[in-house]
Amino acid sequence: MSLCTTCRDLGVDPFVYLRDVLERVSTHPMSWIEELLPDRWTPAESPDPTGRKGGLSINPKLILPDGHDS
Repeated sequence: MSLCTTCRDLGVDPFVYLRDVLERVSTHPMSWIEELLPDRWTPAESPDPTGRKGGLSINPKLILPDGHDS
């Protein structure tokens, strides 16, 4: 499975997860590295009020490259 698929299956926004892990990995203790795996990860910041890790959000409005709405 890809990282994106794994994160989405777990209800984690892949971008939020990867950004957080890349910011933390250099200072995170090696003996606790498993905490950074998608299935064990908790955001370093305060959790989303909805309780969903990473807070997946879907924007129903798509802006096309020519500047027009979908």
